[in-house]
Order: sequence, then C-alpha cells, then structure tokens
Amino acid sequence: MRKKYLSALLFGALLFASAGTFTSCKDYDDDINNLQSQITANADAIKALQDLVNNGDYVTKVAKNADGNLVFTFSKSGDQIIELDAEQVGDVLSINTETGELMKNGEPTGWFATKNVEDKNCIKIGEDGCWQLLQDDGTYKSTNIPVSGVTAAQNTETKQWTLTIVDAQGNSQQVVVPSAASVMSDLELMGWIDEQDIVDGKLSLNYLNNVDNDNDNKKSDLTVKYRYITTFTLKNGANGEKAPESWSAQKDVTKKQVLTTLAANETQLVARVAPADLDLSTFDFTLQDSKGNVLPIGLNKAAKFNGVLTRATESSISLIPLDVTSATYNTVGDYTKLFPGDGRVYSLVTGSNNRSTYGEFAVKADEYKDLKDVIVTGINPEGTIAVGDAGSGKEGDAFILDLNTPTVLLFNNDGKANDYSEQVYDYYVVPADEQAAKEFGFSTDKKNGTITLTKSIDLVTKTGLELYVYALRIDGTIYKQSVWVKPSSIMASAVTLKAGEQNITPIFTDKGIITDDGKTQFTVSLDDMFSQMSDTDKQRWLSSVTGANAGITVSDIKENGQNIPKLNNKVKIQFTDKDGKLCGTNGLDNTKAAGLLLTVYYKDGTSAILTPYKEYSMTVSFLHNEKEGTSPSVLNTVGLTVTPTLPKLSDYMTKRAAYWNGNVQMAYFDDPSSSLNPATNTTLESKYDMTYGFTKLGWLDKANTCILDIDFSLDADQKIGDKKVDGSNVVITNSGNCVNTITLGTVTTIGTKPFGYGEELNVKVGATYLDVYKYSDYDVTKTQLSDAAYKINVRSALEAGTIAPADGTSITLTPSGASQMMQITAKDIKATAYNLDSPYNVFKDVVRNGKAVWGYNYINNVMFTTPDDKLYQVVDEDGNARTSAGAINPTVDKGAITAESYVSLKGRNTTDGTQTTIKVTVTDWYGYTKVVDLPIVIKKANTGE
Repeated sequence: MRKKYLSALLFGALLFASAGTFTSCKDYDDDINNLQSQITANADAIKALQDLVNNGDYVTKVAKNADGNLVFTFSKSGDQIIELDAEQVGDVLSINTETGELMKNGEPTGWFATKNVEDKNCIKIGEDGCWQLLQDDGTYKSTNIPVSGVTAAQNTETKQWTLTIVDAQGNSQQVVVPSAASVMSDLELMGWIDEQDIVDGKLSLNYLNNVDNDNDNKKSDLTVKYRYITTFTLKNGANGEKAPESWSAQKDVTKKQVLTTLAANETQLVARVAPADLDLSTFDFTLQDSKGNVLPIGLNKAAKFNGVLTRATESSISLIPLDVTSATYNTVGDYTKLFPGDGRVYSLVTGSNNRSTYGEFAVKADEYKDLKDVIVTGINPEGTIAVGDAGSGKEGDAFILDLNTPTVLLFNNDGKANDYSEQVYDYYVVPADEQAAKEFGFSTDKKNGTITLTKSIDLVTKTGLELYVYALRIDGTIYKQSVWVKPSSIMASAVTLKAGEQNITPIFTDKGIITDDGKTQFTVSLDDMFSQMSDTDKQRWLSSVTGANAGITVSDIKENGQNIPKLNNKVKIQFTDKDGKLCGTNGLDNTKAAGLLLTVYYKDGTSAILTPYKEYSMTVSFLHNEKEGTSPSVLNTVGLTVTPTLPKLSDYMTKRAAYWNGNVQMAYFDDPSSSLNPATNTTLESKYDMTYGFTKLGWLDKANTCILDIDFSLDADQKIGDKKVDGSNVVITNSGNCVNTITLGTVTTIGTKPFGYGEELNVKVGATYLDVYKYSDYDVTKTQLSDAAYKINVRSALEAGTIAPADGTSITLTPSGASQMMQITAKDIKATAYNLDSPYNVFKDVVRNGKAVWGYNYINNVMFTTPDDKLYQVVDEDGNARTSAGAINPTVDKGAITAESYVSLKGRNTTDGTQTTIKVTVTDWYGYTKVVDLPIVIKKANTGE
C-alpha cells in the first residue's frame, strides 16, 4: 500500500472525530507520523485510529464522487474526502431497503438480500474474500464481488458504516464509523400542533395535543379531515371549458387520491431526540403502530424548532410537517381501513427502524363534509389594500400589489370567525389578456403560487389587470374566478427609509420654550425612495400625494421586530422640503416634498414609551385620490426605521475652565454676606455651588431650560485616613432643576477645618433625561457615566490664596523721627485669592452703608502682629501697642475714603537693616484663616537731618 494512499486515508479518518475533540490535523501530527509507519502491519495502529473517531460526530451520507474518491458527509464536520491513488479501488456498498438489492456506488448490482431483516446484517465479508448477502433462509450467499482497496459498507442492522481497508498483501482491517441512526439514544413523539399553537415564536411543551395534560381546551386524537377524489369538476368555467383529467400546479393530484387539511392547517408533529444535537432532517419517518402498520400520512423533513420553549429541555425539539401522500386507492374504504379507529397508538419510525416512544398519540380519519364555495379573499404580503370588493371580479375592484413583490392569494377567509381556507388545496393563476399582462409586466410562478407585477402604467386609461384564478378544493372541485390587480406604486417596492440613530429631544419654539411636552421629532430623507424612480415617475408621485395629514398613514409599528401597541396612534408623519421645513399642509406645495418629519410620543405621563437604542420599524403608506369625491387610496408603501438615542452627557456638561485643574474642580466656598458673622452665627455651613464649575449643566444653549437632571454623589468607598466619605461628614445636595451644592459640614469653631477640606473627593455622576430616562438603565451609556465622574477639592478662596511683599522679597520700612513710627500700606502687600489674577486689598478700601469695609467680601478680619515686640510694636495712632485689629480705620468724609488705610509700627533702636517678619492673619466669614509671616527690613531711623 502506498504512502500517499495511507496518508490520505488516515487524514479522512481523523476528521471523523467530533468538534469537541478534534480541532485540526496539526493537533494530531504525532499520531499521523506514528500511524503512517505502522498501519499496514500493526493492528494496534488501527485501534489507535478507531480511538480518534469520536461518536459525537456521525455520518449522514456516504458516496463516491466523480474523481473516484469516497465522500463521507458528517453532521458537524461536513464533507470529508478520502483521496485514493489511481490504482486504488474505493466503493460504497448499501442495501436498497425496498428491494433488497445490493447497490454499488449507487448503481444496482443484480445481487439481492432478503427484505425481511430482523437483527441481522444483510452484508458481510465472506471467507472467500468476497461480499456475501443474507438470504431468506438465513444463510449468506457470495456475490463474487471481492473486498479490495477501501470499501464503505452500511450495516443494515445498526446503520453504522464500516470502512474496510485491504492492503496490497490482502490483509483486511476495519474502522467503524457511526451514523445518525446508530448514535440516536432516545426519540420521543411528544404530540402534535397546528397553526394556532405557536404564538409569537413561543411553543408550550406543557400543552401539546395528544399528551397527558390538564388543559381541556386541547384536542386529543389527531383527526385527519379528508376527501376522496373520484373526478375533477370545473365551476364557473367558460363555454366549452372542461375540467382536466389530473391536476398539476404547486402540487400534483390524480383521481383516486385522497386530499387532507393537514398541510393547510400547518399540522406538525413535535419530536424530542437525544443526543440534543442530532439532526432529524436526515431521517425519513413514518407513523406506525406496534405491529408495523403504517398510517397513510406523508411526513415532510423535520426541522429544529428555533423559537422559545416555555418548558426547558436538554434535548433537541424538532417539528415534522404532515402532508398528503401520492398514493391512490381503488375505493375510499381502502383508505379509511388504514385508520382502524380502535384507540391504538402510533410511534415515529425511521427508515432504519429507530422507533419513538408511543406516548398517547392516536389518529383517526373523518370525511370533510361542510364544504364551501372557493372565493379569493386576500393577498399576502400584508399591508396591501384592496380597492372596493377586490374579490368581486368586477373591473375597478382590485387588489393592490407592490411592484416586484411575489404575492400569493388567500382564500375563504372573510376576516371574521369563519375561516375555510383549509378546504383549498392548491391553485394557479393565468392572465385574462396576454397583451395586457405584458404591459403590467405580469408573471406567475405556478410551482410557488405567486404572481408579480413589474411595471407601472397609466391607471387612468387602464384600471388594472384581470386574472383568472383556478383553485382546487379538497374534493376535486376546481373553482374559476376572475380577480383584478393593479400596481400599488409607480416605484420599485421593498424600500426602507433608514432614519438611523437620532436623539430624543423635546420640541421647542424659536424662543426655546417646550411646546409639546412628551413628544419628540425625527427626520428622514425620501432620497432612497426617489432613487428607485425615473424622473417622470417621481414627478407623477409628487403630484399624486394629497398632503401630509390626510396623505400619510402609519401601521405595523414594531420595536426590535416585536409588535408594540403602545405606539399606536402616537406617531404622526408630515412632509418636509429640502430645507427641512413643513410642506403639503395649509396650502403649502407638497410637490416640494424631500423628506419626512416624524412626531412621536416618547413618554406618556411619567412613563417612557420609546426605548433608547432599540430600532423602531413601521410601514408608511402614501395616499392619493384616484377620482374626485372618493376616499384616498394607497399610492405606495415604504418601510421606515429609526433608532432613538439619548444625547451624550458631554453635550450637557461643559466645564468652566477657570474652576478646573485637570479633572479636579477647584471648589471655593460661596461668597457670603456679612450676616454670616461667626461671632453671632455658630452654625456656618461650608457650602459650594457645584454649578459654578460648568458653563452648561443639563440645559440647552438656546434657553435656560433644564432637560437633563444631573445628580452628583460622593464615592462612599473612598476613605480619608481611616474614615469613609459616607454622607454623614460630606453631603451633596441635588435640589433639582440642574442645581447642586456640596457641604463639608458645619463650622462651629473659627478656623477648624471640617472633614474633607482640601481633599480630592471622588464625585460620581447620575443623570435623568426628560424626567423618564435614567442613564444608568442603558448599557450603552455606562461608559458615559464613568467618563463624566471627576474629583472636587473644596477650600476657602482666601486660605488657598497668597499674601506676599509687593516687590516679591521683603517690605522695607524706615522709622520716622524720634517716635520711630513706620507704616505698611496696600502698596507694600500683594494679596490674591486662589486665582492669581484676582488680587485683593488687605486693608479696608470701600464704604458700604457709611462704614469702611473690605472690598473683597470674603474678608471678615485682618490682623497684623509682631513676632518680637523688642524689635517693633504694632501701635495705634497715639503710639500705644494694639491688641486687636492691626489696621486703623480710614478717614471717612461724606461716604468717601479720604485717606489710605495703613498699619502703624513703632520701631526700637536697632541696627540699620534689621531683618524680621510681621504676621498677617486674614480671616474669612467661614472662619478659615490665611496666616503669613511677611519678611520686613527695618532701615536706620530717619532723623530728618
């Protein structure tokens, strides 16, 4: 055996492994190298190969391709090809279960095995090295077909595939590959459902038909409503028109066939299988009783149920649609006798005899007797509107079809309690006038039952297109009916206008006043719709729409694809021109329509209606008047989508740069009034209005209107020292209307700094938009809240300021005369608050209410004191030492300051250029002090000589 052959074979075998244990060939390099050198001579190597095959994956099909290679189709791994050398032989052997004939690569061989198999494999390798087949007498007969090269043979008992490898010396080794049937460990027929049992994609496993339950409203036995066709008859046919001998449209029907309502009612079996990932679509099923009697019901391919199950299950749930069979019967009795009606129960059986549990599944057959005349009552897709009695067959009464949209017809449903659509088994459509059909671009797909119009024409000269509908009732009666259709639009349909993401904003007047509380507006362009029209059709469309209010309707409003009744009658759409201004109402020219304005309620009272970041879809119909004095009809429909969003917090939180140091708001106590004198008020609060730090904080530029209530809170996990910032020591007050203050507690002792003073406190941000949208409720905004967080440092503006000699080094003083008096004035000292560009005077420099006071409101008192009265003293005008205020009151004359304030010092007989300091203590109204020792130089006294 050649190396290439072995390598390819091993590669294919390794791919049998399940997805859970096999990732790629590279994962098995070592195994490949070892096995390639041993496979032809070492049985252990074959065992190692088998160990790599995982039963989690299984074969659903084996075939030989055009290149002569074997193709194994796996449920998970897909097609896996075993490539063979040109000299090597690869065959696929299987048994035709109906005839018992041996099939080689899908072709008959003329060799037959018994069809009555019970727990025995029909095919095996004989001692003569050829394939042998099981005979009716239980013995095996040689086919003289040698076992050579690589052969894949299916075991008729287990349905497993056995890969047999024969090397050049005739040595035979095998690898068993599991099939779907061989890995099935459990199959349960749980019951049956019809079209009413799946609601909004949800299926309740607790209330299936034909299972034990306490729901008296559920049916028990599955009743097959049928009619036996003895002949075809034609109703309403033209003169000389005869009924056909057989029927061929979407389905093929012959005489002596039985038609049922199973497919029309969407009757489906519900099956559970284990393992859960087993794909039942690969099986062919029948319904059999315990003796193997088969019900004459067609079972279509199973499909996994991907909706919502109201009862959890670890196994796979599949639905198997029921249908008619193509079998014919000489008499109706030959059909009905297959339904004994004796209470026997049935199970699902696969072609490989996997049998489900029986459960309580029983079936009976009843003849359908209450037959009604067949009438076309509607069309699908929904949303199209009929003109007049569209099913009347009268010219002028027509169904409206979207252009280029395959449309099906609906029968015998009057929209009320009576629905007899199940009686209509099949139909097809032909045009009454072939030339007219060409003008409308009419086409029909007979096998799918659809009709399509592709052209818009002048509906003034042609009212529509007449069609003949031939519908087959389940008893073989063919109804011929005339219906009229017309195109719904002069444009290609299936257009969706995408408004995209747009912020929910209130509606304002030009002066910034909210006009419609609870409403918002979105805009969308009509360009996508116009782009699919010719210029001529666009102008015809513009001249046909009747106006914004009467000319546009909204339906089928959904939120993320789900119906949302709370928005019904809460969406209004109007036309806008290219500049976004309304048109089409109040005498405005609607031929200038270029876009749409949607006015939508975003809240109802205190509850939100619109949910941010969810896509809303709707159908928008444009109306026009076909005839004067008639009600508007649909000109065309489009889809429309919009995703409401919340504005960015950063759009409503603009920092005032003067108050910030990076991401730290430098917060200084509010400017108090003199009534906050600590001497008379011992409960001063160290407050700061946090809005000072922002030029915008929740309001719009156009008006001082707060629409985003921003709440600040302290980080309770933050510690200062060993103490948490828990709200008992530092408080942030959110008083609403976008006003927030922070309080560091109460000052009871002048100069005592409360907890948190001068610390960088962590501030969290919360926000509520338009009273109903909390930003914390929406995942998409969580990063915005964290990004908006900042730090705040609360201090006294004076305490955080500076006091220094005006020249930057020292104050030079020269005693005068024998008294050695000296003066320090405002020009000697430069004092600033926290902002270096905001100097203030430490001396009283203004007059208020007839009293000299400090111009800087924060100052409550200023004291000058000497560190060493042996060098100099702070004295009054008479030269006596002062014990309180260091600065004298200025001279006041008629409300004006006539003399500069100063502080007097009396020097001693010191040497020339004595260096010392003077202590300056500035106290604010909160009791915080700024204490600075200013350097001074005392020169030799000026004696006047």
